[in-house]
Amino acid sequence: MNRKKYFFIFSIFFLISFIFFQSTFWYQDGLFFIKSKLWSDFAAHIPLIRSFSLGNNFLPEYPFFAGEKISYHFLFYLLVAGFEKIGFQIDFALNFVSAFGSALLLTTIVGLGQYFFSFSAGLLAVILFLFNGSLSFMEFFIENPVISFSDGIEKIIAQKHFISFGPWDGGVISAFWNLNIFTNQRHLAMGLGVLFFLIYVFENKFKNKKIIFSKKEIFFLSLSIILLPLLHQASFAFLAIYLLVGFLEKRKKFSKQAFIFLSIIGIISSAIYLFWGSSFTPIFQLGFLAKEKTFLSMLNYWFNNFGLYLFFIPLLLFLSFRKKDKFKKFKTLYLSGFLVFVLAHLFKFSPDMINNHKFVTIFLVILNIGVAGLLEGVFSKKGLIKKIGATIVLFFLTFSGVIDLFPILNDSLVVKKDYQQTEFGRWVVESPKDSVFLVNSYLYNPASLAGRKLYLDYGYFAWSMGYPDRERRQSQKLIFAEGISRDDWCSLMADEGIDYLTLSRGEKKFLEEYGFEKAAFTKFAVPDVFDEVSDVSSNLVYNVREICQ
Repeated sequence: MNRKKYFFIFSIFFLISFIFFQSTFWYQDGLFFIKSKLWSDFAAHIPLIRSFSLGNNFLPEYPFFAGEKISYHFLFYLLVAGFEKIGFQIDFALNFVSAFGSALLLTTIVGLGQYFFSFSAGLLAVILFLFNGSLSFMEFFIENPVISFSDGIEKIIAQKHFISFGPWDGGVISAFWNLNIFTNQRHLAMGLGVLFFLIYVFENKFKNKKIIFSKKEIFFLSLSIILLPLLHQASFAFLAIYLLVGFLEKRKKFSKQAFIFLSIIGIISSAIYLFWGSSFTPIFQLGFLAKEKTFLSMLNYWFNNFGLYLFFIPLLLFLSFRKKDKFKKFKTLYLSGFLVFVLAHLFKFSPDMINNHKFVTIFLVILNIGVAGLLEGVFSKKGLIKKIGATIVLFFLTFSGVIDLFPILNDSLVVKKDYQQTEFGRWVVESPKDSVFLVNSYLYNPASLAGRKLYLDYGYFAWSMGYPDRERRQSQKLIFAEGISRDDWCSLMADEGIDYLTLSRGEKKFLEEYGFEKAAFTKFAVPDVFDEVSDVSSNLVYNVREICQ
């Protein structure tokens, strides 16, 4: 690998990525400016960052389910928090680290493309990665009839909403193949970047007659593999499968030193993965997000979601097993990716099947590299007809992705106040850093923006990670019970680890559902009142420590 060339490529990718990410999220005068397609995910990410930079979150707990160790890969957000803690503004910290991860992933895709095929194939793989090959372009033209070529271009450029956003819009084509998943889940690119960089290192080792690691390589690989479960759990799981497939295929190449080293590091990193991972036990469940779990229904689902890629999946599998084909070197990686793709259709690895998209995304990156190798091979051959055919295929593999780019560029803004913009928030940041708040207004609550932990979230974040959300909501009902005594109420709050009960009068549905007006604690506790403009906008704060002293 030409280091100067790849450093230049990395720098270009970093600059473009930083500008792109900065256009979707920035911070000014105590306000968060967030593109509307990001704001719900950032409602979880910002409190996680702040729990490290402004709160006390060591050993890490999930900020939306206080008292339980975190089962979410937190290392990316800990790194962002570190930048904020030493003085960088949160938007720069997040966008800088995001851009680094994005540049690492894109550069590594180029490197793997060159390793397996050619430098041109690596660049082509990046294009395929950035612009998805789903059939959503067909839905676009059904919903937006065009009268001319210029009219079609104008409608594409003006597009503000994704044509396909399954499963949330009820459609067949999922939302996970466009760049929105990387603008929302900022840790994803870095997790995949580290994964594929490690794969690049191992691929270069696999080509040797005997696999032996130097001291520097042992240090680098040990650190990277041990930290990977904390950075991105799905990437670590895939790396484990990839190394297992590699060992089974090339076991004669493994030296005793390599076998012992990988075994030890595998045990240590797996222990970390199991400790910090979700306690959810995988469940056998066919079909991923296909509405019907028949073979034809799944085939229809993937044809709509992958388009022409669907035909390349078996072709690459066939070519990988041909002994004399150039794709033989691609076998270990592609076989690992295909295996994970199959597993994503057989098991549900979290309470929400949607989360399996991470494994499909990993396979899609590998598929991009393989398809790029095929197309580049056709482009490099003589014959105009072949070149025209490859160009047409390339067009249909990227056209939907081009259309999907404009809803991100044209997205509207959501503006959210940071904690210091409210009287309540300014008070919260002076509270003990390990405080736990029970709130009835969850997203962008000043308590979580100031780095304090919440007893519960609005109902999805913690549940989707396998936390016992329902059980805790039953306990929450007891807190608002009409007949509970002061002593029992105080014992319950102590058992649940709640320091402050904070209620927004604006959340009338919650107050009515839990019977706030009749709750026993309102008879023996007097709240502090913040941000009082009227009865409908004030925040009532009950200090449990003072009430129960």
